[in-house]
Amino acid sequence: MAFPVPKNFCASSRVKVTTISLSEIVRCWTVTRHWKDVLPNATKVRPSGSSPCPLPVECLLALGIALMLLLGGCTLSTMTNPPRSVTEQLLLSTAADRAINAYGFFAFAQKKVYVDGSYLESYDSKYVLGTVRDALSRAGACLVDTMTNSEIVVEPRSGALSIDSGSSLLGLPQIGAPSVAGSVGIPEIAIYKSTRQHAIAKLALLAYSTKTGERFFSSGTLFGDSYNKEYSLLLGLLEWYRTDIPERKRK
Repeated sequence: MAFPVPKNFCASSRVKVTTISLSEIVRCWTVTRHWKDVLPNATKVRPSGSSPCPLPVECLLALGIALMLLLGGCTLSTMTNPPRSVTEQLLLSTAADRAINAYGFFAFAQKKVYVDGSYLESYDSKYVLGTVRDALSRAGACLVDTMTNSEIVVEPRSGALSIDSGSSLLGLPQIGAPSVAGSVGIPEIAIYKSTRQHAIAKLALLAYSTKTGERFFSSGTLFGDSYNKEYSLLLGLLEWYRTDIPERKRK
């Protein structure tokens, strides 16, 4: 393996070098690693029987620094995150599960039921519809895909499905300080910090006859909630959390 060296790289010496092999670099390093080889006006010390080093000390040092810079680079990995966190989605889905599963839908047993989601507007509405369908199926209902094939139409609706959040901090919050180049952010310095997230689900179901439109069932308000609390102490050296999310309690 050979490394090209510019002709003017060793202009201070009177040796014209075009290439140098890896074995020559190793041999030169063996010779020049003695103190006498790098001290000014010192007598060169070579192992007996060795041939002269093809490069002077200055060239070897410069070449070694160049190799270190080339081989010792750094690696930067970029990670992307979705816009919504796992904790947020678990809070909402857990609250919806508790709201719907707290009620028994045994009145729908042996009925052909169509679930109409046109009146449901909320976060994760498809998950809420799926949970309603699952609860009806477990109660013994026969789910159908079209309204014309059904006996009962169920219309879920949402009064609330979101999260309230809050935090407390003992320390210095993150602030922006003006500078010549613009604003410079000062990071948060937290001696103690706590964050609280509380998800609330308020849902309701109306069921009526497909043929007559008469009310068959009305659930009233279905309520469910969930929470997640996180704490940190001494700049994050100690961290712990409290939650009633089943998936997080298993960790």
